Amino acid sequence: MPTYVRRSLPRSASAAQPAPGADRPCHEASSPRATLSGARPLASPAAEPQIVAAPSGCRLAGTTGTATVRIKVIPLVRKSLFNGLGVLQAFIGVGAVAGGLGLALDPSGESLGTPLELLEETPFATYLVPGIVLFTVNGLGSLAGAVASFARHRHASEAAMALGAFLVAWILVQVYWMSGFHWLHWLYLSLGIVEAVLGWSVRRTARRSAA
Repeated sequence: MPTYVRRSLPRSASAAQPAPGADRPCHEASSPRATLSGARPLASPAAEPQIVAAPSGCRLAGTTGTATVRIKVIPLVRKSLFNGLGVLQAFIGVGAVAGGLGLALDPSGESLGTPLELLEETPFATYLVPGIVLFTVNGLGSLAGAVASFARHRHASEAAMALGAFLVAWILVQVYWMSGFHWLHWLYLSLGIVEAVLGWSVRRTARRSAA
């Protein structure tokens, strides 16, 4: 009876010593926006090669070698926040410009139906100074902030937080001096809080995108 001898064939150096991390499983989902460097997809006449997102050093199915993957997240949320913030600031700015200009041109407040008796507990005798502040800071400042937000300026978030905080403080001072809440106070107090929160959200989203 013939005798059969089993011999083990030598493996190549690359097969004997796999690259570090080459056998790690790939848990990342496929992403059409992932970019690969160093991976060569296998030729497939039936379908185009798929781009798969995976951790760095992970062996991808249908590729040779290792691939370094960087997933680019499109900042759609950040864009929406910028646009919403710009609309809000434009609304605040237009109203403040109109009101501040009216008070500055008529410091008695008669044209706007605002009596001088409301200033009895304040350091102002007329509405001239409050009108100028309202026109410049809450008016022109908010319009400039809206332009920065629509342009997605890098300091638009900080400007929004500062403008929102100033508007909140402006309303609270008015309520303290006038000893009462008007429905416009509630409205602009809420708008100031929303503006500051949106500015903070834009800044937080920008930091996440840069990380």
